[in-house]
Amino acid sequence: MMIIVMKAEVRAGSPEVEQVLRTAQGYPEIETEVRTIEGATRNLTEIYLLGPTGTVPQGRFEEFPQVERVIRIREKYRSIGRHEG
Repeated sequence: MMIIVMKAEVRAGSPEVEQVLRTAQGYPEIETEVRTIEGATRNLTEIYLLGPTGTVPQGRFEEFPQVERVIRIREKYRSIGRHEG
């Protein structure tokens, strides 16, 4: 999984988000999901890349001027907080 955090002024549906989505969808088996995170002081648009992202280069997305940061989530961290019961 990879999370692409857009700069604060970039909204879902904007040309900048669409450009990132087109790039992400060029990688095989990658699905995308756009989420708006509403905070106390600002809103953020995040793009989630789901699927086998191990071969997707972070640098490709970090080159976009409206991307604030790219976070790669490794499988072992995704399972933290999940409990059997």
